[in-house]
Amino acid sequence: MTTTLLPTELSDVVTTPTLAGVRVGCDVVRVERVAALLRRRPSAAVVLFTDAERADAVRDHVAHDSPEAMRRLAARFAAKEAVVKLLGRPSLAWTDVEVRSGSDGAPVLHVHGEPAPIAVSLSHDGEVAMAMVAVRTPQP
Repeated sequence: MTTTLLPTELSDVVTTPTLAGVRVGCDVVRVERVAALLRRRPSAAVVLFTDAERADAVRDHVAHDSPEAMRRLAARFAAKEAVVKLLGRPSLAWTDVEVRSGSDGAPVLHVHGEPAPIAVSLSHDGEVAMAMVAVRTPQP
């Protein structure tokens, strides 16, 4: 078994005893909730999502206000909420947590601009988007 070394920013989260050495966070969001917010306040996109996240939402010639773009953004919003639950740090700015697409298309989580040793899974189906994040915790 390998041990993942965590950056100082994440070191205190792994001191809490957890089941089977893994700590998780998850969140589910209605896509329409995110879409309605962005229609009402278009400037919210800049507050909630990084440039890379907004660009990723419209990859493959997807229109910025299309249902697919809204599903992609909603899943990223859910990931940010899941990370806050995982870390127990509600003071993070929305853009401090970023979901980027890796070279294989899989989501990669960044915290404060740095790759984080946190696994992330995104999904959306119809009007629901979800995210789950997990981090391995050191065993005593």
